[in-house]
Amino acid sequence: MIQNFVNKNVNDWDVYIGILMSAYRSMIHPATGFTPNMMMLGREVILPNHMIFPFPEQSMFTNNNYVEKLQSQLEEIYHLARENLRASAQRQKKDYDTRLSQNQYNKGSLVYRLNQICKKLTDKWLGPFVITEIVSSVLYKIRGRVKSEIIHHDKLKPYFSEDVPAWIVNIKKNL
Repeated sequence: MIQNFVNKNVNDWDVYIGILMSAYRSMIHPATGFTPNMMMLGREVILPNHMIFPFPEQSMFTNNNYVEKLQSQLEEIYHLARENLRASAQRQKKDYDTRLSQNQYNKGSLVYRLNQICKKLTDKWLGPFVITEIVSSVLYKIRGRVKSEIIHHDKLKPYFSEDVPAWIVNIKKNL
C-alpha cells in the first residue's frame, strides 16, 4: 500500500503511514473474515465518521459482565477466524497449484529478472534482458546492457512490451 503512495524519490512515505495503517486495520482480511481491529481489540475502532453517525447503544458496555462477554466474543471470533484461515489456506493451495508452471523461453526471448536486492519501495522486476543461451531446462543465460548471468527460470518473467531498446536489437542480431 505504501508503495502506491510514495513519490519517485521515495522520501514521503512517512506522510501517509498513519492513514494507510488505519485503512488496513479497518479492512476485513480475506483470510480471517475479520478486521485486524476486531481480532486485536474485540471491536471496531471509532473513526471520525462514527462521531457524526454514532453506533447504536449496546447494553454490553453498561453491564457488569463486560469482561466475560468480551472474552466469549473474542473466543468466538478466533474460532471463526481459524476456520476461515483453514478454508483460505486450502483455496490458496489450490490456486497456487493451478498457476504452477514452468515458463519455457527460447534463445532471443525478452524477459524481466527478479530484483534480488529489492528494497521495499523499489521495482520488483528489472529489465528487459535477452536470453542468450539455454543452459538446462531450468537455467538460462541472460544478458543485460552490461553483463551476462545465469539465472533460474522462477526468477524470470516474460517481457511483453512492444518498446524494445536499441541495444537489445543489436544483441538479437548477433544471436
